[in-house]
Amino acid sequence: MHLTTFLFLAALPLLSTTSPLPTILSTRSITTNNTYPLPLPCTGEGCTYTTYSLQDSNVIAHTNGTLFRYSKSTDPGTGLTLATAPSLSGPWTRQANVLVPTDPNVQLLDPLATNNASQVQQWAPEVHRIERKYYLYYTVDNSHQAPYLDVAVATSPDMSTGSWTDHGSIGIPEPTTKSWANIDLNLLVDFTPGSTSINGAVDPVRHVVWGSYNVGLYSGSLVSSGSPLTLTAGSVPKMVIADQATPIAPSGTANRTEAAFHFKYNNYVYLIYSRGNCCAYSTAAVPGTEYVTQVCRATNPDGPYVDREGLDCADGSNGSGTVLLASHCIDEKGNYQVWGPGSVGVLVS
Repeated sequence: MHLTTFLFLAALPLLSTTSPLPTILSTRSITTNNTYPLPLPCTGEGCTYTTYSLQDSNVIAHTNGTLFRYSKSTDPGTGLTLATAPSLSGPWTRQANVLVPTDPNVQLLDPLATNNASQVQQWAPEVHRIERKYYLYYTVDNSHQAPYLDVAVATSPDMSTGSWTDHGSIGIPEPTTKSWANIDLNLLVDFTPGSTSINGAVDPVRHVVWGSYNVGLYSGSLVSSGSPLTLTAGSVPKMVIADQATPIAPSGTANRTEAAFHFKYNNYVYLIYSRGNCCAYSTAAVPGTEYVTQVCRATNPDGPYVDREGLDCADGSNGSGTVLLASHCIDEKGNYQVWGPGSVGVLVS
């Protein structure tokens, strides 16, 4: 659902961002401005877009230091794509796909994935290491079976090939009319100095945010004791980031706010998200309607979140949301070479 994702190595608190530059993009004749630095290079077969998906990417460092990058399905039935590298710049090497629905050795338990396996797509993978086990949360998309979208989870002791065990749906309530969409789950991590590893310490409350494309972002929590495989019983989703009344998208449907990444740093929780027109990355797109990355912050993971101007980010009529990253890097013809990304993440070393 998102525009091709770029990953950020961010100097907190949100002072600068850089992103890997695909090998197919040359820095010759590209200019930038004082707001955004040029992207970092990315090397290896896992940096090209020609053979498999790099959308909705998420990076986690294995305990041995190797970076694992999980991404959206390339095609229905093909599973989540995976590449590994010794550092963000690469070289990135393709690995076997993960949780392939059509693989007879893989058993997916989400109700949306048990039928029509060849039609199942998986979006927005996100991996955390919790109590010596890796947890992979992902969106299940099956356009042939209602309710069409859900969030599921799988676990692995070491992320090795074939080691993932699927546990099915995490139990987000089925949305009501014009409420959340069950996509893009993000688990809160703590990047406060002294309380974090390279991947961030998982918040003990296990707060999550998900959604929602046209209906804002919603929050809840996973069970805080035992394995975090399900949403807390009786949890009532709460809107924390609203769509804005004035649409950015040329279709006029809404601002398509989605793909949250939130983390704690000292006394604040920062919530980064994408807003704009999904996947509008060509010169045919209406200028200014493509994705931008925005941020709001709060002192409590359930909000209220405010932007730099102090505007309430759960108010859909006030134009709230501070822009963190927009399209940049202009070539000699005046065209953007780096478009506003969707599904942004932060990796702290």
